[in-house]
Amino acid sequence: SFRRHILYLLLSAMSLIFVGGRNASAADFGFEHGTAVVVLRSPKAIYAAVDSKEIDQTYRDGKLSLDEKVVCKVRKVGPYYSIVAGIMRGTNGFDALQEASNAYIPGDDLEKLGSAISQSVPVSLAPLLETMLETDPAMFVKNYAAQAALHLALIGNEQNTPKVVVVEFQAVKKAEGAMTVTARKISCPGDCSNPSTGYFLGAHDAVERSVRPDPAILS
Repeated sequence: SFRRHILYLLLSAMSLIFVGGRNASAADFGFEHGTAVVVLRSPKAIYAAVDSKEIDQTYRDGKLSLDEKVVCKVRKVGPYYSIVAGIMRGTNGFDALQEASNAYIPGDDLEKLGSAISQSVPVSLAPLLETMLETDPAMFVKNYAAQAALHLALIGNEQNTPKVVVVEFQAVKKAEGAMTVTARKISCPGDCSNPSTGYFLGAHDAVERSVRPDPAILS
């Protein structure tokens, strides 16, 4: 039933894809973002699904242009896999999946990998978010203020046990004007109260509405 439900949940999530922002500065700037990821973890297996749409949002000479393409949002990292939802890449060189690959040291477990990503990603993500705010304040406030700008889900098998680590990154604008990025790491086994747990990343309001009437989907 996991496999049947995960496709349904992902299709629900994809209905919430949002493309926003109309104001722009004159600077040439762009970033790419993904939409929905669903990860279901049980004591016996992990099922993960991610949509393949990527939205390119580019500002040239004060004009916004949008483009869509199909990309892979999953990457092998050592013996594990990383999956991205949210801001994937930017013209400043930021690349979320590459950050996960660069952070991995052979022999690290998922907890160590998650901690390394928590430290490395904010260094290049914060300047990108700062430029996004300066370029299109209305878009930034609607999509990235007080909510996650990026999720990286790490999945794999450790000691014959399926494990999920999710690292969430959020922009924080300090009073003096500096942009920082906070990281929060959760894992299962570890932080989850139920060994059968679902993680809905990116555009997930529709997913939560689908699960609410029938929580047994996650069992």
